[in-house]
Amino acid sequence: MKNYDVALFYYAGHGIQTDGINYLVPIDATLKTEKQVEFQCVRADRMFSAIEGEKIHIVILDACRNNPFERSWGRNTNGSGLAFMQTPSNSFIAYATAPGQTASNGIGKNGLYTEILIQEMLKPNRTITQVFQEVRRKVGSKSLKELDKEQTPWESTSLYSDFYFIPPEKDILPLPEETTPPLPENPNYPEMVKIPGGTFQMGTNDWNWAKPVHSVTVSDFSIGKYEVTHKEYIYFLNAINCGSNGSYNGKELIDMDDSDCAVGYRGGNFYFKGSGYAKDILCPVIEVTWYGANEYCKWLSKKTGKSYRLPTEAEWEYAAGGGSTHQKWAGTDSESSLSSYAWYDDNSGDKTHPVGQKRPNRYGLYDMSGNVWEWCSDWYASDYYKKSSSRNPQGPSSGSYRVFRGGSWDNDASSCRVAGRSTGNPTNGDYSMGFRVAARF
Repeated sequence: MKNYDVALFYYAGHGIQTDGINYLVPIDATLKTEKQVEFQCVRADRMFSAIEGEKIHIVILDACRNNPFERSWGRNTNGSGLAFMQTPSNSFIAYATAPGQTASNGIGKNGLYTEILIQEMLKPNRTITQVFQEVRRKVGSKSLKELDKEQTPWESTSLYSDFYFIPPEKDILPLPEETTPPLPENPNYPEMVKIPGGTFQMGTNDWNWAKPVHSVTVSDFSIGKYEVTHKEYIYFLNAINCGSNGSYNGKELIDMDDSDCAVGYRGGNFYFKGSGYAKDILCPVIEVTWYGANEYCKWLSKKTGKSYRLPTEAEWEYAAGGGSTHQKWAGTDSESSLSSYAWYDDNSGDKTHPVGQKRPNRYGLYDMSGNVWEWCSDWYASDYYKKSSSRNPQGPSSGSYRVFRGGSWDNDASSCRVAGRSTGNPTNGDYSMGFRVAARF
């Protein structure tokens, strides 16, 4: 291959290492002994010779699988996975999991890694680093929930500049440098809806991470009618004199470094600049961390003298499902009518939408299914439902990940069900992550 700007090599199948050298296994290989590997398999590092001379080299290996020949070799290789490879200049190597570890084969046509990678590569305006960061987050979260074993994809890069699988959109332009962006006017405070307490069946037996179904009682509480918007959040950032990088008191509130972030900073103030995923200031705020959502609640409490907070996971599900007589999605039990209630992958056009444009659920709450995932107050534990309190459960006392709920514009209908759960690192923001507030007053 010569005279091209980019060379991409992708391999999915079995990959094994012997003596620290990685080999890709052809489908017709019959390796009765380990000595036959170098004669029947392809050394992975030789792929760089085939694409020598290209300006950018991208290598993707969904090959960190268990050794299928262990039994015939007469020894246990302990599923050692692939070894780390040195990255030539201006190259990017991606592995389905960390060096020395093995990856899931998946249950569909593609493995878990490739399934998610295909989805993320097709999204515009994202650098290769951002694409694989999102793949790593989703594979890690999904493998932990579905397989009870976390799979962490791995990358090694020596790229000199950004690379995009799909180039950036041209219609989102920054303000001219000499322009001082206008401050958003006071957006008022979130409109709240009172939710009468009651008892409901929480969870579903359809997914391991959402079972068992168990009876839960919640007391009266209030919850935001809408997801918190960029307009509301930008006002907050300016009110607390947040750092220009989106950090406050040592915590990142919003990921300003991500090109997906629709919030900019100039002239000493935050402003709405827009992005490919949020083109209106009344879209729900995205790229906000759990700490950013929690800090907003603390500021709102101090400002109003009322006690605002994030909803518990139980409160969120109770409110989204419409109370004791639960609905599958927020507003409906029928997937065929879901598009009237939610922005999700079938109708979102690959972006968020201004809050309140779809039909509300029984309690008059908008976008509880779809548009953006919503942070909850709870830590996550895979076995928590088995030992949860039956009255006003608060979640585990500690953990590594926080719960978020509701699905987003980027997810299928199943992910937007009110019983669905997902988890994330509280320090991370995301282009599909937002929140709404709750209170008890």
